[in-house]
Amino acid sequence: RIDRPPSADASPLREGGPSLARAPLVVQPRNGLGNRLRALASAMSVAAHVGRPLIVEWIPDAHCNISLRNLCQKPFPFALRDRPVHPEVDLSAALQVDYVMEAASGKTQQQLANMTTAFDDDKRVVHFISAFLMNHPFGNWKHARHHLRQLSPLPSVAKQVIATSSMVGMHVRSVFPFSQERPLTCGASS
Repeated sequence: RIDRPPSADASPLREGGPSLARAPLVVQPRNGLGNRLRALASAMSVAAHVGRPLIVEWIPDAHCNISLRNLCQKPFPFALRDRPVHPEVDLSAALQVDYVMEAASGKTQQQLANMTTAFDDDKRVVHFISAFLMNHPFGNWKHARHHLRQLSPLPSVAKQVIATSSMVGMHVRSVFPFSQERPLTCGASS
């Protein structure tokens, strides 16, 4: 389900709004909630460091089927979109970096596209698609984690999240029938 309140398309980047001195960083966090929050925090940190406006494309899918609007309180410290439509930003000349595809090719975090020089041209949009931290000096967790504090869970979400120092965290993945992944083998041939 995609949450689209009447103001979902409102953006400070729309035509008639303030002009942008610098092109935005557009981030599309991917995969599960934890991966998305990690990529979002990293992009928030880098955008703040390089002085770029941030547009977040939080698109619900099978891995995380909820809008950020249904998790966190407004106002957001960025423009939020629920779909990959860019009426306010021309992506035709954007530098597009897709860490999800790069990681699928077997690259390690150190081998992912280096984002250090990606922001040298103030007029070029950077479109970052990822479930990972940005490969940028201010995209690492040391800097990124502080930016998550700008997001506050909705009261209904906060009362469901209970954590103490005596607890152990767990990462739960979506489950699909094993037979869809690969044929079952017993190890011995018959």
